[in-house]
Amino acid sequence: INDAASLYADNEVTGAIFISKNAAGAHALTSQVVNAGNTVLNPFNVSGLVRAANNAVQVSNTAATDTLQPSQTQIINFANPFIPLNAGTFRFINTTTLGGDAFAGNDG
Repeated sequence: INDAASLYADNEVTGAIFISKNAAGAHALTSQVVNAGNTVLNPFNVSGLVRAANNAVQVSNTAATDTLQPSQTQIINFANPFIPLNAGTFRFINTTTLGGDAFAGNDG
């Protein structure tokens, strides 16, 4: 079974991060993915989007994984960081895009 899954986006403990508006530095975006299937997965893409409350995209990223063995995880470090210019609530969503994925329910 080919199955790539997203484990978390940016914060595996609480799912929330608080960042000051116009923070001095950019906030690096990371996620963790896993080969949840039972076959070796060739590299696949992971997308990472930060969206504002109105659903407007603030940051868009795509990164490729390494080859993953069954149960192997990988931290993805996205190239484009997030710098909030306005106060608000934002969502960071990452999605695995493996062709032939057996279970799409855990992709993002």
